[in-house]
Amino acid sequence: MEEILTYLLVFGLLIGFTILYFYRKDKTNVFRISTRQMARSILALSVEKQAKQIRNVLLEVNEIKTEDTGYWFVELIDENRQRMSLDLDEFLPLITELNGNTKGILFSYNDFKEALNAVTFHFSTFRFGYLTQSGIKIKTHELAISSHWNLYCVDSGKYN
Repeated sequence: MEEILTYLLVFGLLIGFTILYFYRKDKTNVFRISTRQMARSILALSVEKQAKQIRNVLLEVNEIKTEDTGYWFVELIDENRQRMSLDLDEFLPLITELNGNTKGILFSYNDFKEALNAVTFHFSTFRFGYLTQSGIKIKTHELAISSHWNLYCVDSGKYN
């Protein structure tokens, strides 16, 4: 009788841990990497992780009027601090515009890595930015990609 209860307890725990593993594996977490404030505008960079891998990158600007026609860009920075700016709409094939009171975009991290590999400019860090119609530029902190293909903020040294 004790052996049957022991087997039931062991198999019950195995089934419970398996269910917990598959539940947590499919869960998507959002981590904020960079937040910059300029005047009344706030630029936030977040990543969506699923199964410990980055799936999407999310850029948002708060306090910008939705009818403002600015554009998103990525600024590549080399070791000599020379910069090259690229329009994000031309740089990435698929960008999803976010609807609501914040102006933002969402794009795939894998597409972004492939686009970075295709650039002929030899850069060490990069940053995202938004240029408003009135000429105000808001940029994120300097970012880099580690050897494990994780996106991290160089200024703070914090990995996501």
